[in-house]
Amino acid sequence: MLKTPGHKALHIATRNANSVHGKLAFFLELAQERDIDILCIQETMVATVAQAAVTATAKQHGYDYVCFGEPITVGHIHGSYVITMARIPIARTN
Repeated sequence: MLKTPGHKALHIATRNANSVHGKLAFFLELAQERDIDILCIQETMVATVAQAAVTATAKQHGYDYVCFGEPITVGHIHGSYVITMARIPIARTN
C-alpha cells in the first residue's frame, strides 16, 4: 500500500479513455467522488495545443499537479498519449 508522508493511504486509478474529448470532466468528477488521489489516463489523444485547457480543467476539479507523457504523433494528432493528474505533488523526471 502506498501512503503519503502523513500516513494517508493513496488512492490511485487508471482509465483507458480512447480520447478525453468531452469525457475529461466526467472522469475527474468520478475520481473526486471516489476520493482518488492520483488519476492516470491513457489513450488521451490530447493535442499539445490543448494541454493548457486540460490542466485548467484538472485544477478546477482539485488536481493541481498534471504531468503529460512524452509527445507522440498518432494519425494527425501530435500530443500526449498519457496524462497523470494528482492532488499531491508529482513531477515528471527523465
